[in-house]
Amino acid sequence: MSGTLACAAAALISFLAYRRHSLTASGALSAALLGTIVVVAGGWWWGALLVTFFVTSSALSKTRRSRPDPIAARGQRRDAIQVLANGGVAGLCALLAAIGHRDLFFAAFAGAIAAATADTWATELGRFSRRPPRLLTTGRVVNAGTSGAVSLLGSLASVLGALSIGALATGIVALGLTDYSPRPLALGFAVGAAGMAGSIMDSLLGATLQAAYTCPARGLPAEVRLHCQTTPTLLTRGQHWLTNDVVNGFATLTGALLAASVVVITR
Repeated sequence: MSGTLACAAAALISFLAYRRHSLTASGALSAALLGTIVVVAGGWWWGALLVTFFVTSSALSKTRRSRPDPIAARGQRRDAIQVLANGGVAGLCALLAAIGHRDLFFAAFAGAIAAATADTWATELGRFSRRPPRLLTTGRVVNAGTSGAVSLLGSLASVLGALSIGALATGIVALGLTDYSPRPLALGFAVGAAGMAGSIMDSLLGATLQAAYTCPARGLPAEVRLHCQTTPTLLTRGQHWLTNDVVNGFATLTGALLAASVVVITR
């Protein structure tokens, strides 16, 4: 019965997101599958962390209407690849938790969600910075939206996003809503720190190894081989296979590993 309810709830949320143009058809199917896996393998409160990331990130992505991003690879709607890039590691942690070591994998799960939240909040809110961002590795001023670029506003948003997930995870554990034995505050610290570290990893990879393209028609940096889905772009830096989605996956993996490591050390 719980599996049926989980599937129904995940399908409903994904369908509503599709109707509100937050997800493509493939993105909605992937999100429904991911949500079902997380709730069945982990529990409803694990799903609450995932939904918190998804709802807040989808809401913030709507701000692109007032401040569009000319560099973004795709539009506001997340497709299957983007869903898996941000939530795949978390889903894997939930599956592993069903086998054993639930406390360890809950920390890893929350760390992955915190990293995805921190990175997304930084990206979506950072575009409103009145000062141009700077490349993380060199400090050089670059166009808003450039991979690896950071701003004070975006960094503050990243910290807030990571701490929000850390606080929610702490509350879940403190209220005994999931199987977790270590101290709640230690978990909150681990998840918050892991989320910020994951966001930094995203920016570091974005500034060094991520594929960067230039649109020859407009002279603007881009993240894909076709700018505006029509104009072929030129690879100017990085590895062509290391796309923004792959970098997001590495960021969430960083968050998961760091959160789990901190929990093991502080036991």
